[in-house]
Amino acid sequence: MVAKIVQGRGFKGVVEYALDKNKAQLLYADGVRLKDKNSIIRSFITQSKLNPNISKPVAHISLDFSAQDKSKLTDEFMVKFAQEYMKKMGYENTQYIVVRHHDTDHPHVHLIINRINNDGKRITDQNEKLRSTKVCMELTKKYGLYIA
Repeated sequence: MVAKIVQGRGFKGVVEYALDKNKAQLLYADGVRLKDKNSIIRSFITQSKLNPNISKPVAHISLDFSAQDKSKLTDEFMVKFAQEYMKKMGYENTQYIVVRHHDTDHPHVHLIINRINNDGKRITDQNEKLRSTKVCMELTKKYGLYIA
């Protein structure tokens, strides 16, 4: 399993990308209104205004698994895995959604996370890619997933 991390300025484009993709499936959400796509976007934007000095409040992380693990990757497992990944990365006490895409041979989920937590504080991105690589390897081994 590998993670691809992108930082962004606005929630609208990334939420639309995640939810409008063919065969997209919203698996889990925390801290956002789920009435419709626009209410999700507004929820993220409202919280990001708690700390307007942060120019890139969006964390978009794609967790990509091997096609060899497809049989193990139920929706419930992917949510559990995503939440454990987020906790180990320090993404806690904040808004996020977990969206599964079924448009490729390899199973994957997209995490859209607000870097401004529920208390208005910025969630650090210091050494994020290095930390992510370590967390990915740890969780891949823990769950007996294919190591690419």
